[in-house]
Amino acid sequence: MINTIFKSRSFLLIGLLCFAAFSPVLRGEFKTMDDEFTIVTNSDLRSVKSLPGIFSIGYFKSARDYYRPLTVTSYLVENLIFGLDAFFFNLDNILLHILNAWLVFLIAGLILDDRRKAWWVSLLYGVHPLHWEAVGNISGRAILLCAVFTLAAFFFFLKYVKEEKSRNLWMAGACFVLGLFSKESAGVLILVLPFYLVVMRRRNWGALLPFAGIMLAYFIWRKYLGLTHLYPWRNFQELFLGFTTFINGVFVYMRLIVMPAGLYFDRSVPLLISLKAPAVPVTWAVYLAGVAGLWLARRRLSLIVIFCIGWFFIELLPVSQIVTSIGVQSGRLSLAEHFLYMALVPACILMVLAVDKIVEEVLARGIMRREFIRIAAWGVVAMFMVTAQQQSFYASNEAAMIKQSLAADPYNARLQFALGRRYVLKDDFASAERHFRMASGLDPAVASFRISWGRSIADQGRYDEALAVYEQIKDPGGFAELLKDNMASARQLREENKNASSVPR
Repeated sequence: MINTIFKSRSFLLIGLLCFAAFSPVLRGEFKTMDDEFTIVTNSDLRSVKSLPGIFSIGYFKSARDYYRPLTVTSYLVENLIFGLDAFFFNLDNILLHILNAWLVFLIAGLILDDRRKAWWVSLLYGVHPLHWEAVGNISGRAILLCAVFTLAAFFFFLKYVKEEKSRNLWMAGACFVLGLFSKESAGVLILVLPFYLVVMRRRNWGALLPFAGIMLAYFIWRKYLGLTHLYPWRNFQELFLGFTTFINGVFVYMRLIVMPAGLYFDRSVPLLISLKAPAVPVTWAVYLAGVAGLWLARRRLSLIVIFCIGWFFIELLPVSQIVTSIGVQSGRLSLAEHFLYMALVPACILMVLAVDKIVEEVLARGIMRREFIRIAAWGVVAMFMVTAQQQSFYASNEAAMIKQSLAADPYNARLQFALGRRYVLKDDFASAERHFRMASGLDPAVASFRISWGRSIADQGRYDEALAVYEQIKDPGGFAELLKDNMASARQLREENKNASSVPR
């Protein structure tokens, strides 16, 4: 009985601290960047009759890349129960994150076989400020929901390896399916599982067959739906430079994991464009030295440490630029902080193991008393929570969030465009024009940026200037009709303005 109460209190404290860390997002509204299209104006969220259609089209409907029907279904359920109330959408994000922190507790407990360490891993993971981007934006639902099912699948797989009860394998397979239907990155589990068996010297190879079958069926289903589009690099050199740019950015990730300062939305980095760039050989030299160091120290490292190091990098594979290029604009690659949502699980295990080793040494040498170490540990937790709360406050206000990001990275065209749209909503067309112009200059190939720029000029009554901006668009792509309508409207308003000014008074 006492042990049960202790377990309940362990989970409860983790949940309460996670909620406290991210609760400021509850004040937030739907955002114009993704929420407007996927939720607010999405007609599929008005009736359960839309479910067959949701499972047969892409996440962005006309797009042929993302397929996340379970995420859209979660929006549908919320809309039917609560209506378009952002409070409940944000609340569900927090609750899903708490569930993930609890699952990390269970997984770490099985891997480490130490409840105390597992609890600290879960707490560190749960309140880590790097999660603000996934938790604080409703569109981060895909990440959170995918993590729930992927972590659950891994948990049941570990239970199967330990107990060899078939029901655990069935549960793992079912959760894997739900994870794939939430977000594509759940497929990484197909690499994590065999890596675990190899490193931990397990022989349950037959347990991998259901996952291989599920993955094959998933690919066939995506092929049938026509949702298999990727964004490949044009040649091997571009791929190599893109991958090198990303792994160079992982140094930033490592710093943010240990010292999460300077966080901001939609982080990106300039693409390395030449093999002669100094960052190329330096990056590879550091990684090769790291691999060599791990190889030389392999006998002194525990199997758990080796597994977690590999697990961390495996989780980053979908966004590493190898499978597909992931950019936010021409010449820049995405290094978004939400990419670390799953990778933080092994990272937190490694941090707890490292700190535990240091604490043992400190206590053995009598350098510090255990009470001071506890105070220091809770001080780190408090620092993480305060930082998470600060970022959550930014996330609750889209304009403030974007301005914070642009202060750190003014060359992000997508964010310049998003801020311009916010000014349009306030009828501040002069400010909107300034940001649309900057977005167009940073990424001239995006027709929607230039169309919005022209529209903001027209909204100020400068129709000739607006038409001049429209006429510079050579390839409107999917915005051809919008461009045509805007040009017709500008010409009509120009003529009406001329006729009105020529009428004698």
